Amino acid sequence: MRTLRTLTSALVAALIASCANVTALPPPSAGPPASERPPLSPSQPPATVTALPATAATVPLSTATRPPNTTPAALRLVTPPPEARLTINCFTLLPARPAGLASNGVIVLEDGPGHKTIFMDLATGSETLVQPPDENRVSFVFSPDRRWVAYRRIVQDQMRIQVLENSLVIADARNQVIKVLPWEAGWSQLAGWLDNDRLVINLAGQDPAESTAKKPASLMILSLATGARKILRSEFPNITLEYPVPDWDNWGVTMYDTSLTRVVYASDVFETGRLSYALWDLDEQRALASVPAGLLLHTPRWSPDGSRFVVAANAQTADTWLTFELYSAARAGGQVRRLTHLTSHYAKVYIQSYTWSPDGRWIAFWFVANPEGVPFIEHGAAHLGVLDIESGAVTNTCVPGEHDASLAAARVPPPLWSPDGRQIIVESSSADGSSRVLLVDLASSVAAQIAEEVRPEGWMAGDS
Repeated sequence: MRTLRTLTSALVAALIASCANVTALPPPSAGPPASERPPLSPSQPPATVTALPATAATVPLSTATRPPNTTPAALRLVTPPPEARLTINCFTLLPARPAGLASNGVIVLEDGPGHKTIFMDLATGSETLVQPPDENRVSFVFSPDRRWVAYRRIVQDQMRIQVLENSLVIADARNQVIKVLPWEAGWSQLAGWLDNDRLVINLAGQDPAESTAKKPASLMILSLATGARKILRSEFPNITLEYPVPDWDNWGVTMYDTSLTRVVYASDVFETGRLSYALWDLDEQRALASVPAGLLLHTPRWSPDGSRFVVAANAQTADTWLTFELYSAARAGGQVRRLTHLTSHYAKVYIQSYTWSPDGRWIAFWFVANPEGVPFIEHGAAHLGVLDIESGAVTNTCVPGEHDASLAAARVPPPLWSPDGRQIIVESSSADGSSRVLLVDLASSVAAQIAEEVRPEGWMAGDS
């Protein structure tokens, strides 16, 4: 197992380093006509996430016979009935947004790192272009309430030699700057927002071993209201140290909940070769749950209410490693739930990225069905899937994402949900290098192009 994992890690590292282009698979068929397609329409947002019913007894996690500060043994996966519910509902792709397709909020678009930023008001269709000379804006992250965007701003002289300003900027949906702070030495990237006040900053730049992926990165929590800081070191039992250490969207290999009482981290028991996503209680210093995995490349994501996390995981064997599914565990620990059953329909499945809807009812995700190629570097066209947490049903919308998705770093962002959870913004890439931004309306089963050759960074609430 260790030999297999070492080989896999080496291949993954080579892929990420090279990001070589591969031949795209042909697109899927258009599917049935629109009149025959059942609509995918989100219901009114529930107050909380409804737990899925279990069909088998919950597996309790006991620490009585386990040495202290060790990750738990693999837990039996509890599967909700029925075993597999997949609907193929190919959305209609439109070259432009029709007049009757209403939307709200502001989309932040980027034309490459530091080139130009566009604030697009979806209600009015107006665009605000931000392109100051000699200024770069990178590392965009958006507050949970969608009111604020934080990014790093670097201003250079006309010769692009001297840095005149290096700042952390907080702005609103109109691009009005709310706060500016100096970007400090050792700060590497913005990882995200813990809540609507506290930012998460990756501190890998303070440690050469962290900045070169030889050990997990440390994080800092920064309160914008008070300036208070809290350093979070990646020091947990059996945390992965195998080079190159993964990086989960600039969070390193630790994903904290908003209360800072729970963390999901990448666990690697060297003696047995067992990999897993471990849920750890920071107050009681004990393991609560574990999601076994063959790779630890996917980012665990906490639900909006913090009641559970979701992660894509796969089997550990060489012949069945392309068996990615979505799994979830509650913050209290115990049982692990398998949320999808894509491998009941496809021989091979790779899940690329995924995001929760604002109400926690839905998960949108990119997946590749039956990728082809040399083992461990298979590739294929990614398409948008939507999971209903309450029913367990998955809809394959056939909306295209990255044309040659693989284990290499994704070239399109995760799906972006609208503030009301009824629409999704995605980027779709083509083999010729071009890309387009699509507005996906779940109720009408339509995906309409709203921009091209730009990357969607976030969807803000705006003033409209």
